[in-house]
Amino acid sequence: MRRSLLALAALTAVLLTACTQWDDQEPVIGIVDTEKEESTETIEKNSENSVTNPPVTPSKEMEETMPNVSVRVQTEQYDVTDDDGALLCTVRLSAPTVTVEGRDAAQSAIQAVLDQMADQRQTEAEQIAEIARSDRPMVEQYTTFQGYGATDSLDLGRLDGCTINLLWTTSDNIGGAHGTTMTTAFAFDAETGERLSLSDVAINADALSMQLEEQVLQQMEQAPEQYFSDAQQWVPQLLEDGCWYFSEDGVVLLSNPGVLAPYSAGTLKFTATYEALTGLLDERWIPDPAADSQGEPQIALTADDGAPAPTETVQADTSGAEMVLWTDGVLEDFRIWRVTSSDGVTWYRGGCCYAADRLEDGQAVGLTAMLPDVMTNVMISYTADGETVYRGIGESGKDGSVFFLELDTVID
Repeated sequence: MRRSLLALAALTAVLLTACTQWDDQEPVIGIVDTEKEESTETIEKNSENSVTNPPVTPSKEMEETMPNVSVRVQTEQYDVTDDDGALLCTVRLSAPTVTVEGRDAAQSAIQAVLDQMADQRQTEAEQIAEIARSDRPMVEQYTTFQGYGATDSLDLGRLDGCTINLLWTTSDNIGGAHGTTMTTAFAFDAETGERLSLSDVAINADALSMQLEEQVLQQMEQAPEQYFSDAQQWVPQLLEDGCWYFSEDGVVLLSNPGVLAPYSAGTLKFTATYEALTGLLDERWIPDPAADSQGEPQIALTADDGAPAPTETVQADTSGAEMVLWTDGVLEDFRIWRVTSSDGVTWYRGGCCYAADRLEDGQAVGLTAMLPDVMTNVMISYTADGETVYRGIGESGKDGSVFFLELDTVID
């Protein structure tokens, strides 16, 4: 299998470019710029991110039996310098914290696995810094030493009372044309805390594996020129633990850079829908129809009157504006995302800072984030009318208030 033995790759630069100014954006529901009218335009939905299941509101009895599940991602960022102050390594590591209300044993089991991964990443970052210290004198004989890097990015798949799915991407750099990027998928049983294998979720493991392989091959046939000539023989390796997870749409198989296609192709994802896996996947793992949100998101700076006290706080950046998010109803599948870049029309979704299967009425989450003058670098999402709705977070250049703004198109 084409994957590096040591996951070391170039630190990805966060590009923030935009064609519009804050004053050109239409605010939406929340604490808004008082000199602007609230937008009433219909949101343009992104079909790639839409929830395809029909919206169904759970009954009160169902809501009372479903645990509240959430994942909070904290980021630690620092530089390692040499004795003379020269930069050796830039480090940005992520550490997720899982909450499964009423299931302490499952929560502890899941957290133990994720803590082990976080410890491993800390060790790898320390190793990269030592490699940089050793390499620097040799490199400086020929050119300027630019420093190495170790960075993490976390994304969330399906998150509910049945299963918790997390994608942990490590990108590290020790020089060369490019570094090494590796994504590891974690699929957990939310009831027991067990990390799942495909055999754990199958009615017939062999039949499920055959169908998943067939689904990948069919999708590869749509653009065969993008893959290595011998890529088909490596497809079975996508069934290994760490290469698959549950999304809202089905089972997703991951191909890390250099496995099926050149490194420049990035991480590839192949989705086998739940419908395509009927009779092969145990019905327990097939999600219920997506619930529809019954409230509207609210936002304010923490110093503003009327903002509730947050139950927990997350960081999109290590410093920036401190704000609080809450709802006047229930927001289903609520998430906070970083924005990697934008041209003012298309917004590129980065890592997930926080995810909850639902944000309850009055429940508040604190957020620390930088809010650039020309664009947003953080956004929220939730389900409404059976689809995923995205809202950017902006700051008024006139009075410093924060507000939500519509995002036209959001893609990964």
